[in-house]
Amino acid sequence: MDTQPSSAVRATRPQMVAEHLRGLMPGLAPGERLPSETALSAELGVSRTTVREGLARLERDGLIVRQHGLGTFKARPPQSLHAPLNHVLPIPDVIRAAGYEAQVDTWTRRSGCADAATAADLGVSQDVKLTSLDVLYLADGTPAVQVTYTFAPHIDRAIADWAAFEPTRGVIDFLTPYLLDPLASTSTRISAVAADPSTARILRVAVGSPLLRFVTLGLTAGGEVLYRNVSFQSGDLLDVHISRQVTAP
Repeated sequence: MDTQPSSAVRATRPQMVAEHLRGLMPGLAPGERLPSETALSAELGVSRTTVREGLARLERDGLIVRQHGLGTFKARPPQSLHAPLNHVLPIPDVIRAAGYEAQVDTWTRRSGCADAATAADLGVSQDVKLTSLDVLYLADGTPAVQVTYTFAPHIDRAIADWAAFEPTRGVIDFLTPYLLDPLASTSTRISAVAADPSTARILRVAVGSPLLRFVTLGLTAGGEVLYRNVSFQSGDLLDVHISRQVTAP
């Protein structure tokens, strides 16, 4: 006698898992962790492979977020921020405007020679030592944005007290008193990239996860570069829309 389940029965099991999990969603807060695959397998009497197939269905529907090594969490509702192109928003303000509490997990200051891309953007040779700040910003306690600011040599020399830097205020506010020529504009390049192992570890996402990469130059009215920052942002937390008004001639 053949005791193996038919293909039709096997096909319904992932759907059963998915429907069970959908039923849990109203009772979970955004960002709350779901039961583990092992617990769901025991509770529902199915294999972990079947549980994963059910989870994959909810992930495709945007209901859950799976983080490698951490578990599965109810997805947060999408938030949007509309900002004019001519206004520079500090990263903490971007996070707050999206409806989250902005925090700083870690920040470090370091000095070293620039890589080729940074040297080219700042207009210096690669043997010039530059100061950089590495900051990890959190949104409701979850890593949201990793950013590295690298400063032009004359900016670094002008800053008298790095200990006064308060990252929750944003780097621009900190720099302003030291600028002889104020920040007048920024130029940003945006690209979609896959998380490398180092960035994945910091942002707590799987290696290869899609990220947005922003490379921004802060410029004076005369076009002098004041700083360069490179940030990586996970789209799971922030959905940033930038718009501008165009006046007809």
